[in-house]
Amino acid sequence: MRKDRKDLSGPSQPGQPCHSSALRVTLQGMAQERKPGEPLPEPYRSPSAAVGAEMARVALKIRKVMSEAAQASPADTGPFDSKQASRELSRLEQPLDRAPKTSSEELAGVEARLVQRARRNERDLAASNEALPLYELRNHAKLDPFAFDLFLLALAPEIDEGFGRVFGFLRSGTRRQLDVASAARVLSPEDIGAAGIRQTLQPGSPLFDLGLIELLAPDGGKGTGSATLTSALSVPPSVIAYVLGHPVHDPALRLFVTTDQPALPRERTFLPAEVFAHAEAILDDADSVLCLEGPSGSGKRLLLRTLSAERKRAVIEVDVKSAPGGLSVVEALAIVRLSWLRQAMVLLFLPPYEGTRPVPGGWQSGVADIIARYPGTVVLCRDTVTQADAAHFDLHVPPWRRIAAVEVPGPDLATREITWRDRLGEQGNVGEIDYPMLARTYPVTGGVITRISREARIVATIRGKGENITGEDVARSIEAEFRPKLQSIGRRLSITANFEDLVVADETRETLSEFEATVRLRHQVLDEWNFGKLVRGRGVSALFYGDPGTGKTMAAGVVAASCGLPLYQIDTAQVVSKWIGETEKNLSEVFRAAEAGHAMLLFDEADAIFGKRTDVQTSTDRYANMQTNFLLTQIETFNGVVILTTNRESVMDSAFQRRISFRVNFPMPEEKEREDLWRRMLSGHTGKADNINYADLAKRLRMSGGYIRNAVLRGAYLAAADGKPMTTKLLRRAAELVLRDAGRVI
Repeated sequence: MRKDRKDLSGPSQPGQPCHSSALRVTLQGMAQERKPGEPLPEPYRSPSAAVGAEMARVALKIRKVMSEAAQASPADTGPFDSKQASRELSRLEQPLDRAPKTSSEELAGVEARLVQRARRNERDLAASNEALPLYELRNHAKLDPFAFDLFLLALAPEIDEGFGRVFGFLRSGTRRQLDVASAARVLSPEDIGAAGIRQTLQPGSPLFDLGLIELLAPDGGKGTGSATLTSALSVPPSVIAYVLGHPVHDPALRLFVTTDQPALPRERTFLPAEVFAHAEAILDDADSVLCLEGPSGSGKRLLLRTLSAERKRAVIEVDVKSAPGGLSVVEALAIVRLSWLRQAMVLLFLPPYEGTRPVPGGWQSGVADIIARYPGTVVLCRDTVTQADAAHFDLHVPPWRRIAAVEVPGPDLATREITWRDRLGEQGNVGEIDYPMLARTYPVTGGVITRISREARIVATIRGKGENITGEDVARSIEAEFRPKLQSIGRRLSITANFEDLVVADETRETLSEFEATVRLRHQVLDEWNFGKLVRGRGVSALFYGDPGTGKTMAAGVVAASCGLPLYQIDTAQVVSKWIGETEKNLSEVFRAAEAGHAMLLFDEADAIFGKRTDVQTSTDRYANMQTNFLLTQIETFNGVVILTTNRESVMDSAFQRRISFRVNFPMPEEKEREDLWRRMLSGHTGKADNINYADLAKRLRMSGGYIRNAVLRGAYLAAADGKPMTTKLLRRAAELVLRDAGRVI
């Protein structure tokens, strides 16, 4: 059965008109019924004046209870006697900012004075044009007179410390906080067990659901959440600030809650019109909870900010994963209270979906509590990467609410170009920027483009005051944006060599050139020539295989430099995990970061994680095969460039043959190539290497380029130790030592 939902849209903010037209007509009618001898209505000049007037009425209520108690039992008990309490109440019966208009002796009794005070407050309210948040809170929370008086009683010690002294007398003790038993003595003395107070503070009531009153332990500590006779009643600081007309904040939420974020006009969000229409339809359905899903930075928060601005509503944005308590029930209640007081929509930015059941007491409990308590609009927001991520199995919502998802897609090529132009143009003067190249090269979302554009303005400002933003500024900002994430998955390789520096077989060089051209011309072939429909992903992959030291890593760096891409070498040891599913999760992060940062990935010794699948004989075999299947899918759908290197091609899974775009063999160099390598390694070292017989070294020593480099370095150290230049004999000795250390037979 659907729970009745309260229409508690929230009170007006201080400074706004406080009365609806119907309420104003009613109050004005009451004001016109002035009895003979009554003073004229005096409008409240400030929110605190209204609070003070209600405190005077509360003081009279308390005096009435004390008078009845004094007649029944005239003896005083406790350290605070009734005479002291009477003197405090005489002061408290007058509003804080007004002089007494009538004396106590002129009234027939406490009861008559209480009725007179209540009537005067109503007439003064009707005559007021000032925004009065206290009454707005009463009206929008739909507090009945009993609940409103209970709220005022709990508020009283925070308005004047004299109430605390009086409450101490009522409790026959030294503690000066109002408790449930004392509140019952004032408001419902005939109720057995404070039944009326308990009912007013139970779940489902506005005082409880909105957190307008907190239940504390008798010593003022954290309570159990349910009312007992000894429970202390307290009004939170944000509510006190509101009724006094002050700005409403909650310092306890500042680490993970943001407010008043800027919004863009709908036409500058560059989001599809159908996404706006779908989201608006769900927002207008009171039973639905809008859930915005899509890639990080696709514009989910921007969408809600724009819609809220159009509806003249604020947005309270909550980063759930940053909540220190994991979004506890206490934090959830504080969010509900702050959002209601500010008439705001609540945007809950959820952690990524991990495919697991919610942990009892985890952040899901806080989210469910906010959805159940808050009578206004709650919107969920979650970054997703794959369709499987767009699941809600880890969320529990009340049965009368349902989650309705809206996919906010990442921008296409044309939208990215428009977004680059808009966001960079927003930052000031812009020089010559190749916008089509930026859109084509970096498949990023609008949020990332905005951050890069702001960073480019900073870079341009540092370079020179008033300078235009240049393409170089943008390039540096792009690198700064993605460097932290990419450095967490691997190490950047800076290789300054070019194709002319490579000493490889002609067939290898030809394949490398084709590979480089494919990377550069993907946009032309897949987009302009419309061949993109033939592929699952836009990525290019290559397998470099051959003996150690044949130039595989150097060739990867040459191709990356030629294409203008950063090359990151993935540390296999950090990726592979003994825990089930962790390796796949780590690899997914690697591919995601590389795709966003448009980086080229290099998996050295790839056979460690791209090995052949085996017959399933143990559970270990099954999970190893699952890992290989995952990698096969990642390679095929990856939109970036990935290079795998191995010394043992035979152990690579055969399924990679179809999914790898290029297979490049790096054979051992022939004698002529070895001679060229010796010469290149020693070029520019005249005086340190005399009369070297390069042909003899190439003929005698069958070594790859990596081993030749090691031999040259070792020979240089040997020559330095002898204090003589390098010779052919010394280099031959150094090469033999290198081969011996590598376990090679000479």
